[in-house]
Amino acid sequence: MLAAATDREAVDFTESGPDGCTMTIRVEPPSYRVYRDRWYPVVHGMTGTCLPGLPVLPAVTVYVPVPPDCDPEMEYDHSGRIQLDIPGPLLVTPVAVGSGLETEWEIPEAERGAALPEMVEVRTFQLAGTRVAAVTVHPFSGMDDGWIPSSIQVRLHWPRTGGSRSPDTPLLRVLCAGGLEYWPAGRTSDGPGPFWGRPWARMAISASGIYIVTGSQLEDAGVGIAGAPSRSLRVLTGPGLMFDLDDPAAEHQPVEVPVEVMDGGDGIFDESDSLKFFGRGLSRLDLEGEGATPRRTMHRYADHNVYWLTWGAEDGLRVDTVEALPDGSPQWGDSLRYDIWQEQDYLWVGGQDSLTGWVWTQLFEGIPSYFYFSTPSADGSGSVRFLMVPETGNNGPHEMTAELNGDVIGDTVWTTDDPREFLFDGLDLDPSMNLLKVTVDESPGKLYLDYMMADYSRRLDYAASRMLSFAGAVPGRYTLSLGGALSSSSLLDLSDPGNPVRIRGQLSGALLETSMDIDRSRCLWLEGEEGYRVPDSITSAEPGRIMGSVVEGEVAIVVADQLMEAAQPLETIYAGRGRTAAVVAAGEVYDEFGQGIRDPGAIRSFFRYTQDSWSQPAEALLLVGDGSYDPMMHVTSNPTLIPICLDLVSSAGTNIDDRYVIAHENGELPEVPVSRIPVSSAAELSGYLAKLMSYDGRQASGQWENRVILAADDEWGNYSVNEYDHTESCELLADTILPSRLDREKFYLIEFPWPPGTTPSGVHPEKPEARQAFIQELSEGCAGMIFFGHGSYGQLAHEKILVSSDVQVIDNGGRLPVMIFASCDLAHFDMSSAKCLAEDFLLIPGSGSVVSIGSTRESYSGQNEDLFAGYYYYQYGDDDLTVGESMWAAKVVYAPIQYYNSRLYVTLGDGGILPVGSSSEGCSFDVEGDSLYRGRMNTVYGEFTSGSSGFVRVTESGMQSSYSGLGSGSVDYLHYGSDVYQGLVSSDGTGFTVPFFMPVQADTGSYSRGSAVGLCSGGSQVAHREWIRVLDDGVHDQDSLPPEIEMWLEGHRGEDHPSVSGQTTIWGIISDPSGVCAMGAGAGRSVLLSLDSQGFDVSRYFQYRPDSYTTGELEYALPEMTEGEHRLILAAWDGMGNAGRDTLDFSVVQAPDELLSSVFAYPNPGAGQRCFSFEAAVSGTAGIKVYTVSGRCIWNETVICREGYNQVVWNGLDMDGDPPASGPYVYRVDLSTLNGSSASFTGILAVMNEE
Repeated sequence: MLAAATDREAVDFTESGPDGCTMTIRVEPPSYRVYRDRWYPVVHGMTGTCLPGLPVLPAVTVYVPVPPDCDPEMEYDHSGRIQLDIPGPLLVTPVAVGSGLETEWEIPEAERGAALPEMVEVRTFQLAGTRVAAVTVHPFSGMDDGWIPSSIQVRLHWPRTGGSRSPDTPLLRVLCAGGLEYWPAGRTSDGPGPFWGRPWARMAISASGIYIVTGSQLEDAGVGIAGAPSRSLRVLTGPGLMFDLDDPAAEHQPVEVPVEVMDGGDGIFDESDSLKFFGRGLSRLDLEGEGATPRRTMHRYADHNVYWLTWGAEDGLRVDTVEALPDGSPQWGDSLRYDIWQEQDYLWVGGQDSLTGWVWTQLFEGIPSYFYFSTPSADGSGSVRFLMVPETGNNGPHEMTAELNGDVIGDTVWTTDDPREFLFDGLDLDPSMNLLKVTVDESPGKLYLDYMMADYSRRLDYAASRMLSFAGAVPGRYTLSLGGALSSSSLLDLSDPGNPVRIRGQLSGALLETSMDIDRSRCLWLEGEEGYRVPDSITSAEPGRIMGSVVEGEVAIVVADQLMEAAQPLETIYAGRGRTAAVVAAGEVYDEFGQGIRDPGAIRSFFRYTQDSWSQPAEALLLVGDGSYDPMMHVTSNPTLIPICLDLVSSAGTNIDDRYVIAHENGELPEVPVSRIPVSSAAELSGYLAKLMSYDGRQASGQWENRVILAADDEWGNYSVNEYDHTESCELLADTILPSRLDREKFYLIEFPWPPGTTPSGVHPEKPEARQAFIQELSEGCAGMIFFGHGSYGQLAHEKILVSSDVQVIDNGGRLPVMIFASCDLAHFDMSSAKCLAEDFLLIPGSGSVVSIGSTRESYSGQNEDLFAGYYYYQYGDDDLTVGESMWAAKVVYAPIQYYNSRLYVTLGDGGILPVGSSSEGCSFDVEGDSLYRGRMNTVYGEFTSGSSGFVRVTESGMQSSYSGLGSGSVDYLHYGSDVYQGLVSSDGTGFTVPFFMPVQADTGSYSRGSAVGLCSGGSQVAHREWIRVLDDGVHDQDSLPPEIEMWLEGHRGEDHPSVSGQTTIWGIISDPSGVCAMGAGAGRSVLLSLDSQGFDVSRYFQYRPDSYTTGELEYALPEMTEGEHRLILAAWDGMGNAGRDTLDFSVVQAPDELLSSVFAYPNPGAGQRCFSFEAAVSGTAGIKVYTVSGRCIWNETVICREGYNQVVWNGLDMDGDPPASGPYVYRVDLSTLNGSSASFTGILAVMNEE
């Protein structure tokens, strides 16, 4: 653990006003913790820094709202002394090596000469729609003297400014401590924008060149331009570059480009006329500064630049013409350097290529690679260059040989894993075709080639239809003779490509002569008979709705264009929460804020617009659509619907959705919460929204709403068999952070023993018993689940306690948790060909999770602990925050100095949900006699604040336990007791009384716990008591009779020897006046089932009948069985240790493959009449039922079905003849055949009535 809980009481604001504030930060004496023999101090109320190369030291950040455009002055002082006694060498921020389950954390030495931060630092940026000063206090910055201050006083000053107000949004209330007020950020009015209210044609181009568009082409594309005044034709475009994601304030604005209109002189543009302009592709060679080598410009997210044509308003820009007749200046010569660039994107290498993340090919040791290129009109020697890219960590030595047209041009050895460009000049090039052969003679790891480039002298006797670049020229005035000209004005000066100028020279035949000043930035283009281009697509367009129609909302939602229809329920969903939502299509955003080019920077600019121009800044951003690292579909057929913000730094690149909402100057933290629904189809979105509506409706209320699962990996990790920090993190949450009213379930892998013979030097084994138990835990449903430990995109822990395929068998129905994976890669949603585990849970219909939170890449356990301690601190706090707001507060307010780690965490799903919860206010839970006694009857009682039935649980005593594992270390933890009673009880008014038998097998001690979850329309209430003593005074009830047991197979009650096909379910009733002992953990404490001598502990599937402590029921789905005879034995013990059993013999007969298949409802979502379709393998009867989420049947129909395809139509009315209300419903299809076989299917049906 690197930090304790944030304590705002450690900060006192002694003065605040319109011109500044004063605060005092109290520093408590540190304690010390050890991590792999390195020590770090812990101070209550502070979190540990994670600055590369520096020790992990406590610090705290406090936010102070300041007036717009204000950079406050700061002064500080400190007092008091706390002597330090650090037990050993300090822990330096660990560095991740590897990925997924192979991630290892190396502890470097402290960087020499690296200075600790200033004791108090102040940075200003925008958060939550206001400008803040982030005051970070590092009390250990002066520890070289052996002490730190006990108190630090900070004073901020700024010019006196009025207009402040009290916090009025959830984010501001969390942000503004100590009663501080805030100043709303200044609003800017961008007006309706450049697009609104005009006709537009959208022209997409893929390469640079001269484009000609005719009136007939425009009319054929549906662009009604005929008859427009020619002078009103205008063309706009953007810079044709990727947004700089490292610059939060980067903007792209449309600019007008000069054009030429050929209208025959009548001033009217019609179908026979044409428009000419110079267009630049997204992939091109640009000159970078005067005399620089041409630089390749590429785009990671799009392959077409967009030019916008409008008409009918003000006059457009036209290309100017200047005279440049030959004047006797020295002749330039008969050739000019010409560049050829060849590059393909076939292999993804992430951060090893800083431009796109893609390279051309891998070079294999001893196997030559061949690259062909032509050099037409070559005149003299040339050069060849190519870029070699070693994989990360492959420092060589690398030995490489290069040959051109059979001649060796290079033989070199180098040692680095940095990309290296090789240049070979003075080469003789073949005017027709050249062959470059590259052979890696030796390299210890992977080595790639990214691109190759050739430049050579190309004759000017035919210079038409190509760029004439003078990079490297000796500046001066020259006369040029250019062959291939059509007229004396065929030459364009493109030195400023956004403002081309036509040059008129002297024409002699096809030779154009002209004199001009030449420098290294000069670029020319000579028009010839060929080489004109036409746009790849022309469409009529109406951009500008977002800015022009003043779209606003409390939540901004950007939806992939393909999903807009399926996303329509989102506005209704948010309205049901009392919030407004502004839903916009991603294409609209790209048009208005990216000039038509897909780029995450355009979405970021849209978000900035919501903060700067809306009357009230958006409080959250929701993205709807999946994304991958391959938006250009180089190796995948799965399209990117909403792009990812990919930082090409690490070997796999870093995916950071937070970048969408870091949108102002100096920004370094997310300004508001951002979440993403990573769906790839309308069907996936509809299925998720159905789950969302069910969750919001709270129609599946139950005890699960008060249940949180804390799962911890065991001690065997990648670098140690003493990794107990995962268990310690769960202990912190369970017993310090989470409120005691919650039913916390600890699922620790250390409690599942290693297989016999396991040694740290051997093979890392799996734990199948833990896997099955975890599936059972999740199937019961819970409000939240968090896992601390190791993971990869499709697997939890090296022991495989959960893999992607398990999601299909977890049957938690509508009891949907917020799932948190505090591990590596489990939210790596940007893969191109697979889904991560977080997505699998989120997108499975009708079960799984409602929101999944996880890291897209490697994350560090200690900082994960702080992050999610903060998350739960806010989720279960007093502010009623949404999931997204709680996650934002954890990143920004609770542990901002650890943002380098927390930035990797994404919220998958709708972050705008308010998580299910419960209140204990006004509720009570008491024990008759104040203690529980085993071996006899006990009574608990209590009350809720309103009439309600309740689900009551009482446990045996837990115990303080210690675990020593495979290594030398150990961990102490509180092992919670098992349930001795759980059942549904009726309340008497607002009170409840529950008698039950405490089994003699129960553990005694001081850590029993009792809770009652009251179910009512206003939400769940919780009465609880923690902790209760369990005693044994030797006075036990007399009972020597075994429990009564009845067992049968579903649909075959009372049959002595039933026959079934396929999978089936066992049902049982167990009764005893001393209760039934279903605590688990072995014979005598458990309900046990034997299937053909294979044992199963089914204790958790037993539950007492309502208001009973003597009789309960068991329902358990049997595993798949082979055909033939089978035997079941069900054994149970009562609370006095008496055993009973029941035996059932049965047969499994052959069942048709896929008895019921291809089940679907259409339309879904929808309203009115619906059609249920399915395929039956054999004839029989089919029953179709529609239920509310709470289980009330509103419609049913039974029909005779035939083998093959069947349809059943529902008129869309319930059994009372009324249309059901909008929301989620459950439909079930049950098929029964004449031979006794049966099958069923359950799905979600979304009703969306028109308002």
